[in-house]
Amino acid sequence: MNKENKDHSKNNEDGWNRTFFGSPTIGGFVVIGIIVAFILYNIIFN
Repeated sequence: MNKENKDHSKNNEDGWNRTFFGSPTIGGFVVIGIIVAFILYNIIFN
């Protein structure tokens, strides 16, 4: 039972790491980067 709980908590940590450092984060940075670039473009050229 105890070992099972440890494994479960380890899986949760892996999930959090994936959420913060995995593909979703990279995709989020791409989207944020595009939005920031778009705003900067409008400020500089308009």
